[in-house]
Amino acid sequence: MAQTDHTSSPMSLYAGWVTVDGQCYPFGAETKRRCLQMIAKFICSMAEKHADLQREEPDFALLCPYWYSGVYISSDIRRLASEEAIDPDTLDEIMRDVADDYLGNQATKITAFVVPMLVPVFGQTIGDTLFIAMLDKSDDFAGYVTTDQVTAENWLTDYVAQVFGPSVGKPGMSVEAAKIALKGKGVINICPLSLSPNLEMVMSLAALTP
Repeated sequence: MAQTDHTSSPMSLYAGWVTVDGQCYPFGAETKRRCLQMIAKFICSMAEKHADLQREEPDFALLCPYWYSGVYISSDIRRLASEEAIDPDTLDEIMRDVADDYLGNQATKITAFVVPMLVPVFGQTIGDTLFIAMLDKSDDFAGYVTTDQVTAENWLTDYVAQVFGPSVGKPGMSVEAAKIALKGKGVINICPLSLSPNLEMVMSLAALTP
């Protein structure tokens, strides 16, 4: 994930996300395996919502009206969502298969996966959550994990003006202009990072430490 010159906290984590119907759902965990498990469980929850709709309103479900519509639980997702010990060297390959499976299925509204990667956490003010600023367009993406929303906003403003804007022939581009340019083609957003239970505990303890 892209980085700029801001103060880094003595913390790092694995961050990844899935994009569904134009909305990014980001996750953070202490290991790649745990982060992939969180993504897989999220997809399982989508599949359960779709299955409920199929049972309750089968004809309506055929229209795939909701963001979770059409989602199913593949064997790879079931495996990643479990507590099974998986060879770390095979995780990326499994996730590539998952991406090929879901992205190739027009019945779902899943449009992108970002495989978890180890990233530093930036910022100095420790609260009980973390934020991620992201710009995701086709195979090009950038993200920045911070301890506070203001730092995330500053990074995104700089990144759009200095990196993304020039790449589309518009140096100095604003975030709002980038959102308009990316509508229907990508995602630009700042949101809280969904954390694993272990990281939630770490953040809660850090917030209480003077």
